[in-house]
Amino acid sequence: MKINNIWSDGFIIQQGKKIRIAGTGVPFSKICAFLTRDEDELIVCSKNVNCASDGKILIEFSGIKASFNTYTLKISSDEEIYIIKDILVGEVFLTSGQSNMELALRCSLDREVLLKRIGTQKIRFICSPGFAVGEEGNTKRSNKPLCDISYSGWKTIQDEEAVLSFSSLCISFALKLYETLNIPIGILGVAVGGTPIEAWMSNEQIYSKKSIVSHLKKTGRFVDELSFNNRGLVNYAQMTGLFNEKIAPLTSINIRGVLWLQGESSANDEAEAAFYRMALTGMIKDWNKKFRNPLQPFFVAHIASQNYQMSRFGVCYLNEAISDVANALTKCVTIIPTNDFSLDWIIPGQIDSHPIHPGIKVFAGERFAKAVICKCYTSVNNEVYNLPVLDRIEKNGCTIKVFFNNTGTGLKTRNSLTVKGFTIAGVDGFHLEANAKIVDENVVELSHENISNPTEVTYAFYDMNLHANLLSGDGIPAVPFRSRRKNQIYAIPRLWADCDLQKAWVNSFEWTLGGAKFEPLWSIGKISGIKKMKISYDSEIKSQGDSSIRLDYSTSFSDGYFVGISPEINLTGYEHCLANLNFMSVDINNPDNRTKTFAGVLIKTASASIYMLPIIESEQHKVNLIIPSHSGFVRYKISLKEFFACYLIKENKTPPDMRDVCEMQFTFRDENKQEFCSEENQQGTLFIDNIVFGR
Repeated sequence: MKINNIWSDGFIIQQGKKIRIAGTGVPFSKICAFLTRDEDELIVCSKNVNCASDGKILIEFSGIKASFNTYTLKISSDEEIYIIKDILVGEVFLTSGQSNMELALRCSLDREVLLKRIGTQKIRFICSPGFAVGEEGNTKRSNKPLCDISYSGWKTIQDEEAVLSFSSLCISFALKLYETLNIPIGILGVAVGGTPIEAWMSNEQIYSKKSIVSHLKKTGRFVDELSFNNRGLVNYAQMTGLFNEKIAPLTSINIRGVLWLQGESSANDEAEAAFYRMALTGMIKDWNKKFRNPLQPFFVAHIASQNYQMSRFGVCYLNEAISDVANALTKCVTIIPTNDFSLDWIIPGQIDSHPIHPGIKVFAGERFAKAVICKCYTSVNNEVYNLPVLDRIEKNGCTIKVFFNNTGTGLKTRNSLTVKGFTIAGVDGFHLEANAKIVDENVVELSHENISNPTEVTYAFYDMNLHANLLSGDGIPAVPFRSRRKNQIYAIPRLWADCDLQKAWVNSFEWTLGGAKFEPLWSIGKISGIKKMKISYDSEIKSQGDSSIRLDYSTSFSDGYFVGISPEINLTGYEHCLANLNFMSVDINNPDNRTKTFAGVLIKTASASIYMLPIIESEQHKVNLIIPSHSGFVRYKISLKEFFACYLIKENKTPPDMRDVCEMQFTFRDENKQEFCSEENQQGTLFIDNIVFGR
């Protein structure tokens, strides 16, 4: 007789559901099973069964309530006896996906924070290895669903060596869940890094749709019987392999639900997203069927804001597919948005640090826990999980209103700042960054001074979308969306333009290509002008939003009295996309008693040519416009289609647009020198704000 390995000492039973014990034995032999409470040796469950004709054993007890009592399971057959000790009853979750779910505590930036929180909590876990020992790089997967696990059983959270190798996200999730529910928590951790979704799908599910098979064949990922385990280094992630080894053996027991964080392998184009939508929908239904619970809760996280360099909207398409699955399976699927999480990734001492792996997992784990608590335990009322999702849009002349569901006590933004992350488009489908404001507890109103009849909307629809900041009343980010999926030109955010954000997250994906970090959005003029200047952000003097950019400078004769400030228009992943625009407008404020000059906007091309973009005034194109003293904010319109060159004469630039421009500089002149002191530094201040584009 053999009982499945998952029934090791320290097992945690899912409360309130049938207790299922599976194994194998001699056909038709008699099996006796007893579950005894240790404190008083009370037999709480007992059953006699016969081993089936095919040698399978299945023992089922009625469900029992969670507690901190320990139990002992005794199973006997003829002269054989199994004794499994230190059993608890609580809540059990399966966690799966790829590397961001798998990332071990020892590789986590919040390792010390989480270790300090570990005390006497009754939290236990099973950690499934990604590779069979000794087979790294040449793994052989089972081509049939397995009935049992082959790795070691349950560990306690107090086992320091084991916990360091377990998922940081799962530890954070379990700690939060335990602190709220105060019952034992069990985690079945089976994530494997670098694995596509088809590796987690059953053969039955893959063959259930011709379109799934077709896509896998088209992308070279389909595996038939002859090629199974004959694919070299990709054997570890081949189709159905992980379902067969990691999921199928766990279906013999009951669990509360599943946590899923996966999809980085599918962050590509819309065709891959369409496949993922089908695959995830089918996988959830299939897993739930195999776990005997069609409505088993499935908590699915969006993948993190990153730049995979395969598509500027690859993450968006993938996360949109996840949202579509949640909309289709509303009774069991809950989305976990992630675009507000920290993206810090350099983990001291870990050469495997990579931008794709944000090193702080505690926030993701706790958000999973918050969602689970609110969806699975209605009696716990101190946690709220309101997830703002698009309800509808209403067009009203030059404005458009976006209505959200599930806003809790009302929409808000992180740190009470201006709403960021929306774009709108007119009938031409060309999206521009929108002016957005919350006008009701569930409504955001959008407008753009150069779009008179907006018809379509996006929110946070860009891979590196952590700047989007709309939240429900209880702090859950709004789900990214686009209102129309065809015939649209979506915006890559020019984060420098609103003069509010000081830095942007840039990501070259690979460490050797530059990695990822925050970079300033503005710098002292790169093309010409003085270097004696300080750039700051002023939240008091502004024309819109949260701040303006303040320039404090000193000019002199030796630098021609020029002042220059440059937006970082081509940070990695944020191409300026100015070629299809005709103009931009900017607000400039001269606050002191010194008359100054706005020369225009200098640009530098990839071939090192320099041009001046002129200012449009009464349909004329000019340079060197006077900025009166104490002007307040004045609006200036700058051409993006006219180019002045040597002697400030209009020139026919090739190409005739902004596509080859790599640097830009707003250029001013302050020549208020003292009499007889032409070399003496001249102190001055300017404010820049609210840069808006038009066609």
